[in-house]
Amino acid sequence: TPLLDQEPDYILLGYQSLIPAEQDWLQARLSAGRAEWLVHGRIDARRTRADAALADCDQVQPAHHYAEHHGDADPVGACLDNLFPDNTQDLRERALKLKTDYARSPLSDQIRLIAADSAEQEARAIDIQVRRWLLEGKRRIGIVTEDRRLARRVRALLERAGIQLQDSGGWALSTTSAAACLERWLQSVEEDFAHQPLLDFLKSPFLCSDAERAGHLESVYRLEHDIIRHENIARGLGRYRRHIESRRQRLSWPPAVFEPLRTLLDRIDQAAAPLRGLLNGTHPAHQLLGGLRESLTVLGIWHSLEADAAGQRVIQLWEELDAAVKRVPLSMQWQEFRIWLGRALEEKTFRPSLASGPVQLLNLEQSHTLCFDAVAVGACDREHLPGKDRTSPFFNAGVRRELGLPSWEQRLDLRLYLFRRLLQSAPQVLLSRRREDQGEPVLPSPWVEALESLHQLAFGTDLHDAELRALLAAPESAVATPEPAALPLPPLLPRPVLPAALLPETASASSHQHLLDCPYLYFAADCLQLAPTEAVRELLQKSDYGERVHRCLEAFHGDVNGLPGPFRKAFDDANRTEAIGMLQTISSAVFARDLEDNFQHRGWLKRWLQLIPDYVDWQIKRAHDWQVHAVEMRVAHRCADGVELKGRLDRIDTDGRQHAILDYKTGAVPNQDAIDSGEAVQLPIYALLAEGDVSRVEYLLLDGPKVRSAGQLSDEQLAHLSDGVAARLTATRAAIVAGAALPAWGDPTVCRYCPMDGLCRRTAWPDSETGAGPEAPAQV
Repeated sequence: TPLLDQEPDYILLGYQSLIPAEQDWLQARLSAGRAEWLVHGRIDARRTRADAALADCDQVQPAHHYAEHHGDADPVGACLDNLFPDNTQDLRERALKLKTDYARSPLSDQIRLIAADSAEQEARAIDIQVRRWLLEGKRRIGIVTEDRRLARRVRALLERAGIQLQDSGGWALSTTSAAACLERWLQSVEEDFAHQPLLDFLKSPFLCSDAERAGHLESVYRLEHDIIRHENIARGLGRYRRHIESRRQRLSWPPAVFEPLRTLLDRIDQAAAPLRGLLNGTHPAHQLLGGLRESLTVLGIWHSLEADAAGQRVIQLWEELDAAVKRVPLSMQWQEFRIWLGRALEEKTFRPSLASGPVQLLNLEQSHTLCFDAVAVGACDREHLPGKDRTSPFFNAGVRRELGLPSWEQRLDLRLYLFRRLLQSAPQVLLSRRREDQGEPVLPSPWVEALESLHQLAFGTDLHDAELRALLAAPESAVATPEPAALPLPPLLPRPVLPAALLPETASASSHQHLLDCPYLYFAADCLQLAPTEAVRELLQKSDYGERVHRCLEAFHGDVNGLPGPFRKAFDDANRTEAIGMLQTISSAVFARDLEDNFQHRGWLKRWLQLIPDYVDWQIKRAHDWQVHAVEMRVAHRCADGVELKGRLDRIDTDGRQHAILDYKTGAVPNQDAIDSGEAVQLPIYALLAEGDVSRVEYLLLDGPKVRSAGQLSDEQLAHLSDGVAARLTATRAAIVAGAALPAWGDPTVCRYCPMDGLCRRTAWPDSETGAGPEAPAQV
C-alpha cells in the first residue's frame, strides 16, 4: 500500500477484457482507491448478449469502482437491448413488447439503412451521405468499415470532392513499397531469379542510396534490355552471367559496361546464400527469420528499411515474429514460413501521419470509445461483420481455449459489443451494405438482419433511407468540376498524312505487305517505328519454332559457326540415313538451350524431328534438278525511284542457268489466289531482290504431316508480277509524298493479329466507320 500511495491515479477507458496479470494489477489499485474503470454497457444481472465481452469485469472487485452507461432512460438504448437480449424470448415477443412500450419507433430518426446494388454504389452512397452531413454543419463524422477496398474507394470519392480524411485505418502493410521489396526478393530467390520479380526488386529504392541510384539503374537497364529481353533469358544467375560474357566478347563491351553487371549479380548471389539452404526441408522458425534478416543486411536493405516509416513497421513485425518463435519454438517448411510471413504482413497495418479534417476513416476496433456527430458503417455483410475466424499457425481453436488464449467466440463477443456501442456513438447512423458483388449475392450481416426484422415486426416500417436511394440516381448528387469541359468526340477512323521526311528510304516485303493490308499499320509500325515491348517468352511460340527450324536448315545446307554441318555429300538414297542423322544432330544442338529452359520444349523438337525424314526425301527429289546455291542471304535492290528494297532470302537454288528461291514456312501461308493477284507480295519482292535470272519462287511448308510446296510463281507470271509490284510500290510512295492519307481499314482479318489495335482504337469507331476497307485503296 505505501508503494501504491506513491503512484498516480489511473483512469482506464476502452478496456473491457483483461488477462489475469492485468486483473491483479487493477484489483490492487481499485481496492486502494487509486483507479477508476469506465466501461460502456451492463455488468450486472441485466446484461444483454452484446455485453458478453464484459465478463472479465466480474473478476475484479469492488464493483462500485465501475462507471456504467446503461441507457435505461434512452429509448434507442432500450430498443437495442431488445435486439440482443440474453434470454429466451423470441423475436416476435420482443417486437410486441416494443410496440407496446413505444407508439413510434425510437430508431427511425437515428439509424438508417441502405442496400446498394454494387460495391461502387455502396461507396457512392457513403460519399453522398458524408457530404450531406458536412453541409448540415456536422464536424465529427466517422466512417467505420472492415472492408479495405470499400475504404479506399470512399476515400478516393471524398478526396475528389476536396474533403480530407483522417485515415486511422491505414492500409495493409503488405501493400507498402517496403513489403513489396521484401516479397519480390523472396520470389526471386524461390524462382531461380526469374526476370519479372528480379527486375521489380532491382528497381526498388531500398536497394541502394540516392547517390548510387543513377549508376545502379543504368546497370539494371543493361541487364533488362541487353541480356534479358534481347537474349530472351527468363531466369538463372548462371545464364545471365554467361550471356553477359558472350556479349562482352561479341560486342567488345568495355569494362565500364560489363563490370557493374558482374558486381550486381555477385552481390545478389551472395545475399541469396543464407536463404538457399532453407528452401528445402524443415527448419526452426527463428532460423528462417534469421536467414531473412542476414540476406537483407547483405543487400543493404535492412539499413534502408530503418530509414523509412513503412520499413520501420516491417522491422517491427520481424521483431515481433522473432520474439514469438523464441518463446515458443516452432519448426516449419519454407512454404509454411512464407504463408505465415505473408499473413502477418497482410494483417498488420501501416498508418502514416494523420491529416486534419472533419471525417475520420477507421475500422471497428478503432471506433471504440469514440463519439461522433454522425457515423457511416460500411460493408455490413456477413463476410465483414462479424467476419470470419482467423486461423493461427500455432494452435487450433480447442487448444487455444484450453490454454486460456483468446478464441474466436471471445472475438465474436467483442465485435458484437463494439457494434452495439457504435449504434449509439452518434445521433445519426447509416448502415450500408451491397446486395451483390460481381454477380454473386452478398448475404447481409446477421446483426443488421436482426435489426431490420425486429423493427419491421414492431413498427411495421423499415429503416431504409429512401431519400438517399433517390440521390444515388440523381445526377446533381455527383461532384461537379469547377470548369466542366465538353466530352471528347467519339474516335473516328484515323486517316493520318505522313510528312515526307518520315517516309522510310528503304522497303521490305513485310513493310510493303503492311501498306497493302492496312495503310495505318504501315504508318505506325514502319514509318513511326512504333512497336510494343517484346515480352520475355519462357515458352516457345510458333514463331520461335520457325526460327529454330530456319537455323537448323541453314546449318544443314551452309556453314554456321558453333553448329554441326553442313552436309557435304550428295543427296541421294545411298546417303539418306546419314543426311537424316546429320540434320537430327544439328536440330538437337539448336534446341539445346530451349530444352534447358523448359522441359515442355521437347514437344517442339519432337515435332521437327518427326518431319526430318520427309524433308530429306523431298530434298533428294529436289536435288535431281536444283542444287543449293546459298542460304540465309541478306540482299538489297535499288528500284527505279531510288528506294532500296531489303530482305533476307532463306535459300537460293540453281540449275546451272537460272535460280529458284525457297522461303521456309512453319506457319500460315498466303493462298495461291492472293499470290496470283499480287495482294501477297513476298514472292514477287524476293524475285526482285535476287541476283541473276530467277525463274521460280515458292513457299516450302514445313508443317503438318508432309513437306510440300504451298504456293509459287514462275516464268512469265513471276516477271509480270514482280514488275507490277515494283511499279505499284513506286506509285504508292509518290502518292504518300504528295499528301495521300494512310487510313486504317478495319479489315477483321488483318486487325485480328495487328499490334497497333490499341493505337487506331478500332473497337471505339462508330459502326458506320467500321468496314471502310473497300473504299480506302483509292486514297493511296
